[in-house]
Amino acid sequence: MPISPPRDILASIGNTTLLELRTIRPDNGVRVMLKLESENPTGSMKDRMALAMISAAEADGRLGAGGMVVEYTGGSTGVSLALVCAVRGYRLHIVTSDAFAREKLTHMLRLGAELRIIHSEDGRMTEKLTRDMIAAAGVIAAETGAFWTDQMNNRDQMAAYDAMADEIWAQTGGQVDGFVQGVGTAASLCGIGGSLRARNPNIAVVAVEPAESPVLSGGKTGAHKIDGIGAPTPPIGSTACQPRRQSRWRRGLPARKVFLPAHQPAPMLWLHFGWLRPARQVPSSSRSCAMLG
Repeated sequence: MPISPPRDILASIGNTTLLELRTIRPDNGVRVMLKLESENPTGSMKDRMALAMISAAEADGRLGAGGMVVEYTGGSTGVSLALVCAVRGYRLHIVTSDAFAREKLTHMLRLGAELRIIHSEDGRMTEKLTRDMIAAAGVIAAETGAFWTDQMNNRDQMAAYDAMADEIWAQTGGQVDGFVQGVGTAASLCGIGGSLRARNPNIAVVAVEPAESPVLSGGKTGAHKIDGIGAPTPPIGSTACQPRRQSRWRRGLPARKVFLPAHQPAPMLWLHFGWLRPARQVPSSSRSCAMLG
């Protein structure tokens, strides 16, 4: 039977590989599996949420033909939105900062996004910088009538994370005991973790955040240089999906030799440095732990 070609590049979002690390395991013997989100068109899991937010806005009339979209972002969400908007024919205005990787800013521009750059303090991500970006996005939306995806508060993205949890559950045959992810807004952690726990309430969910800004761990927000990770406020769904464990990460931890593509999303870079530590927090009686990669 002939295989039908995809309608467009957006049809290739999702259904990514789950790869087991057979020769590298933490001391407690837990099987570690990586969800290879680099297989998405822009190399990021954010493709999923960008498509979900735009599709939901189209469906209920918030976004019409020839419309404009606005968002604040450190890069990965912006690149994914730029792709979706380019395919769907929407003008995209991104509020971002010089604190983020130049490669991401260039990628957004190449996909047709218009950028407004908010200057940072010595290239550091701070609570003030995030709030300045949010305020600027709000002004643009009010002045232009653009649809503001507002990723910190947009629950439409949860449909994408429910689908991702479905993938993980199917790929593991339901044999998953832990889920580990570096967090920015933490919407994906709460969405995926919450959906997995709906199937098994005993699944351990581990959030990895910057040691300099341990918001989820009950500490204070602080400046750091880990691109795309560490939100200044509690995330979407945090009341419904509280991680049972948090792991603080800072630059300089001993690295294991692991290859990841150069275009790997910034929130996942913690995998390069002491990346087995979060997996050790999953109970030793567990069978397997899924990590985003």
